Amino acid sequence: GSQHDVTAGYHFMKYLPKKSIAIGDKGYVSSKLGAFLKRFDIVLSPIGRNNMKRENTEDYFTKRRIRKGVETAFSMITAKFGKVIKATTIGGFLTKLKLFITAYAINCFLKLADDKKALLFN
Repeated sequence: GSQHDVTAGYHFMKYLPKKSIAIGDKGYVSSKLGAFLKRFDIVLSPIGRNNMKRENTEDYFTKRRIRKGVETAFSMITAKFGKVIKATTIGGFLTKLKLFITAYAINCFLKLADDKKALLFN
């Protein structure tokens, strides 16, 4: 919360798989971050600001749809967190975070219709 999106991007986005496309909101508009990620073979494709030239309309709405799905999943996962995550080490925190995400994935799976569940195992 106290760190700018682009600053966090330098720390975490470089670990994305090669050939990834990083989609972000207007907070990620940064030519320096784009050049930095290019060294890791990652493309930065943020949704531009209102005063910027708009890219292909189809791409714009596709990015918005993807980002909305990610934001919704993130909100649902964080809603399951307690008010405080008690962890004394970064390893403990990451373990708890992985467990929250796993529980969310299982919950989503259990809500699927039986025919869709069967598709996942075929």
